[in-house]
Amino acid sequence: MTTALCDVTLIDGTGADPRRGMTLVMDDHRRLAMVGTGRPPAGARVIDVEGRVVIPGLFNCHVHLQLDGGPSPLVDLATEPPGMSLLRAARRAGEMLRAGVTTVRDCGAKDWHIIHLRDAVEEGMVEGPRILACGRALCAAGGHAEVVGEPVRGVDEVAGAVRRQLDAGADFIKAMATGGFGRDGERLDHSELGVEHLRVAAQTAHALGRRLTVHAYGAGGIRDAARAGADSVEHAAFVDDEALDLLRSRGVFTVPTLTNTFRVVTEGLTGGVAAHVVASATAAWPTMLANAARTLRAGVKMAVGTDAGSWLNPHADIATELRLRVQIGATPLEALTMATRGSAECLGIANDVGTLEPGKLADLVVLDADPLVDMGALERIHAVFKGGRRVGSATEPQ
Repeated sequence: MTTALCDVTLIDGTGADPRRGMTLVMDDHRRLAMVGTGRPPAGARVIDVEGRVVIPGLFNCHVHLQLDGGPSPLVDLATEPPGMSLLRAARRAGEMLRAGVTTVRDCGAKDWHIIHLRDAVEEGMVEGPRILACGRALCAAGGHAEVVGEPVRGVDEVAGAVRRQLDAGADFIKAMATGGFGRDGERLDHSELGVEHLRVAAQTAHALGRRLTVHAYGAGGIRDAARAGADSVEHAAFVDDEALDLLRSRGVFTVPTLTNTFRVVTEGLTGGVAAHVVASATAAWPTMLANAARTLRAGVKMAVGTDAGSWLNPHADIATELRLRVQIGATPLEALTMATRGSAECLGIANDVGTLEPGKLADLVVLDADPLVDMGALERIHAVFKGGRRVGSATEPQ
């Protein structure tokens, strides 16, 4: 049945200013048939949202659905039975959807179960956001986060590892170029996969129509990722002028994941996070925040991701990341646009989602407050629609 939302205050995700008194019409194909000020078509089911703000469904471009967001997520996942990992990942996916996140990119799992979860969501077996999954992330043997990775011991092993992920159904490829937070003594700026590893990964993925994103904290790893042909860089914390020039000139997205480090710095000591992780995050945090601001000013394209599931980092929290984007200099409207259109462009799916325009899938969130006044409004959800269906409704929107 055609459904119309009336008296909408619309923030459409394009970066345009809000518009009041709008009508959104969702057709039988779960797409937006009309976005304007006209009357709903005859016979449409009409929902009066009474002037509430409506935004596009939000994106989280860096999540780990298998990680538990506790004080030791990588260690806990290593010993968790696979069946429990899948069931808990499904629960977390549902929590994210109910929080208004309608699309996620899972950036590494210990197996290929997130690919199966993606398919279950698409078939309607499980309620959750649209999932793009990489399967296992490529990493150096003994390198960062090996529990969610597939180790490669040389450049000659990279193409085969990429093809294994794609044969399993991966939507994109993830590679770990540098160290991260994890083991004691691990260095954020230490390169673990070099430019040749990343170049082979990019070429193999691109030849098969898939994208490559690269985990890189250090400037060397960021430069290697951009030179190798990566489509996006996760974290991108320690940029230098050369890295910024490469990112901007080649159109590479960055996904800063500020929430991850912020949580460890502000809550790690009381939350049970290992002392070496807290110390590393605390030392890095001022530079990371300053460099995110520097990256924004440089005009590098940004998408939104939180590294959900990492230390004390709950999956359903997207508001913290957008508050931090405002802290580094984005306006609230710019931050919200990063979490919608910008993220859809990063993932290569902007033709279907990311903005509320005619022909796009009807992914939208109805809020009880205005996020341009306070990002806390993103935690005051009135209703979520994914593909025209109201989340939590077994049939049509009520």
